[in-house]
Amino acid sequence: MLAGTRLQSITSASKDPSKLLLPASSLTIGTNYVIQVSAGYNGVSSSTSIQVSVKAGDLIAVIDGGSSQAARVGSLLTLDGSKSYDQNQMNLLGSAAGLPYSWSCTQLKPSLNGSCWSIFDKNNFLRQQTASALKLVPLSKAENYVAQVTMTIQDASKSRMTSSI
Repeated sequence: MLAGTRLQSITSASKDPSKLLLPASSLTIGTNYVIQVSAGYNGVSSSTSIQVSVKAGDLIAVIDGGSSQAARVGSLLTLDGSKSYDQNQMNLLGSAAGLPYSWSCTQLKPSLNGSCWSIFDKNNFLRQQTASALKLVPLSKAENYVAQVTMTIQDASKSRMTSSI
């Protein structure tokens, strides 16, 4: 049943009649279904039902190279989040899955600072802030500085979000 409405039938993709196999995305997220099955043999029959709740999958934030990276002063550091994905969007990654990106940065050492403008060029960072990848060059004065760069992704409806540090 769908929101109190009885559906006539659902066709299983399984060749085994004892199994119900539905194609991906054939049920609606956030909907509860009651699936009833009946079987009979030689005039004897039985039926049972099960309630199925369809939940949203997770957003998975992925930064190539992992969560701890180092860069030399003056050398290019690329933080690439394009392999992030939404489990509800089969076979789509990053922007192709409709994931908007947001990058932020906090300086941790030598002293805590709410921005990283002592480490990276502010204008360059802000220009790329919503891109799937950041290309940064640590400034010459940034030797022995430590930053925490955070990538946040959301689904298209902005109802789910996750971050990777």
